[in-house]
Amino acid sequence: MSRDSFNMYNPEGKKVGTMLTKTFIEKEKIYYSDISQFDNGSIYEEAFFVIDKESLRTESVNIYFKIGENYQRIEYNITNKSLQGSNTLSIGGKLTTKKIDTIIDFDVVRPEIFALINGVVNLKKDTLKLKVLEPTSLRVANASLKFEDNQEVKIQDELHKVKRISLNGGRVVPDNIIYVGDFKLKKVDVVKPSLEICLVKSKKIEHTDSKKLHFIEL
Repeated sequence: MSRDSFNMYNPEGKKVGTMLTKTFIEKEKIYYSDISQFDNGSIYEEAFFVIDKESLRTESVNIYFKIGENYQRIEYNITNKSLQGSNTLSIGGKLTTKKIDTIIDFDVVRPEIFALINGVVNLKKDTLKLKVLEPTSLRVANASLKFEDNQEVKIQDELHKVKRISLNGGRVVPDNIIYVGDFKLKKVDVVKPSLEICLVKSKKIEHTDSKKLHFIEL
């Protein structure tokens, strides 16, 4: 199991937020979780995904996303591109819940790109085109990953040898520049709004119950 801590920086270099990810493999499942938040409390997100180890397909999604006093809680299971679950919105104190029962044609759920990025960095391709499912809006992006030559980049005043990957989100998911080195996600540049997300600490954690990865109480 790995636990990776990231800081978020604005264009002026000021720390504005944090992100914590955990990845754990248990038998035939990969469990991936993420907590992201801005320091001023304006945005907070918890996300938990279960991915099948053999097919590398996401099987379940659970996300809690909060902006100010408004929030969304969306959870669903995926079977052969069939999504079943629920989507709850609380806006201005008004709570609504809708059932999710639909079939969507897509290749990957967006978090798979980051959770499994080491599985694609060595593909012998210049560009990989993907139909990417945005997990909260359930919209599909005609996205692409462009693989560039290995290079050195400065991350937190240190030079790192990395593979640079450009994610074009097709105006549905955010455009990102992803940097991977030493089998780790080292840095992500968010294009709009401009934001730099840098790895500041990585730690291997001993085997634990996969339920401990789940930040959200169901």
